[in-house]
Amino acid sequence: MSNITQKLVETKVAKRIKRYDGKCPGFYVSLSPTAPPTFFLKYTDLNTHKRCTVRLGTYHAETFDIVRARTEAMHLKARIGRGEDVAQTKRQTKALQATLSGVTVDQIIDERIAWMSTLVRKADGEMRARKESWKNTASHLDRFVRPRLGRRIASEVTKHDIAKRATTSSTASSASHRSAMPAMCAARCRPCSTGPLKQAAIMSPPAPA
Repeated sequence: MSNITQKLVETKVAKRIKRYDGKCPGFYVSLSPTAPPTFFLKYTDLNTHKRCTVRLGTYHAETFDIVRARTEAMHLKARIGRGEDVAQTKRQTKALQATLSGVTVDQIIDERIAWMSTLVRKADGEMRARKESWKNTASHLDRFVRPRLGRRIASEVTKHDIAKRATTSSTASSASHRSAMPAMCAARCRPCSTGPLKQAAIMSPPAPA
């Protein structure tokens, strides 16, 4: 089986066809006379033993070429080999991004503070705030994050924005500020790797303190 090439991907076809790659088993491109070339990965789910297909993306000579698509397929195969349901992960990420598309950082901060300050019964039987130091965290979020990022759409905030906010605070305050930001950014969309608030995926609450 030959490898998928740029010449193949850019070939005009009269009907829809699939061409599999020789270098990366399961990786293929779908060619159509009415749609752009699109890359997919076909694999067997290790948990269900069912054959599944996940869409990798649409071909673009500059932003998503064959090399990038094949590399993405290989990374997914490694995750699949570890038992991950990559199709489910992709569905969850897509749903989360849709949920976050109109949510502002202000709204997420409010949700975070409400969650931290909620009274819960602790191991000693007493009712106390879920995160007992919540006032300190709330203070830093209100002083450093809210004024600069509060009105921004959460899904549009980048790592650079967060790093910039940390470095513009005073030395003493920025240390606490940096500890507050990861607490927020660990959350709503974990795990977050790159790009627009895939890390300001701010807030599925962590385990109770």
